[in-house]
Amino acid sequence: MLDLQFICDNVALVEENCKKRNVRVDISKIVDLRAQRGGLISAGDELRRQQKEVSGSIPKASAEERPALIEQGKQLREQVSQKETELAELEAELRELQSAIPNLTHPDAPEGGEDDAKLVR
Repeated sequence: MLDLQFICDNVALVEENCKKRNVRVDISKIVDLRAQRGGLISAGDELRRQQKEVSGSIPKASAEERPALIEQGKQLREQVSQKETELAELEAELRELQSAIPNLTHPDAPEGGEDDAKLVR
């Protein structure tokens, strides 16, 4: 399987290779999913940072402030869980599309299918 970074860095090459091998894969969708994946990872990291900050402030908070901070921590935990679920679903779709991409064909390999193959003796 081709590396995701390689696919995104060499879209034209990968598309041409797929065309030569008669494989239909939406490379632009893979690039879009990769960008969405990055956004979900960043959003999850930011939520975790906020969650850590809230958790750290609970022991220092007054008795009146603690229930609100605890509730905020629960909400952040739910949001983190939701982002992780979204990320797992997106990564599964991305892996499925990525696995459909054939490896690159050697430049010296002839183009065409079995009907175009020639036996050289």
